[in-house]
Amino acid sequence: MSEFILTISFPSQPPPEFFALIPAHRTRVNELMQQGTITSYSLAADRSMLWVTMLAETQEEAVEVLRSLPLYPYMEFVVRELMFHNTPMFATPRFSVN
Repeated sequence: MSEFILTISFPSQPPPEFFALIPAHRTRVNELMQQGTITSYSLAADRSMLWVTMLAETQEEAVEVLRSLPLYPYMEFVVRELMFHNTPMFATPRFSVN
């Protein structure tokens, strides 16, 4: 299993139907996070860019997961395989003497 980062941009002027899909999109993202497929999900403050890390066997599989998202038709994206992705969640817990 490899980890990939997807850099995603959205249209600067999305159509009204884009906004109607956001609740379903968030539901699907939450499902994929609970399954462990999506490992992080970050949206820029101006809502123009999204960064997603996910676990998949291949780059093609990562794109297939992306295609399952309701906002997929509005995305332009680049997928890159990561050598590693460190987060505190996966780090060794700190020992406390307290």
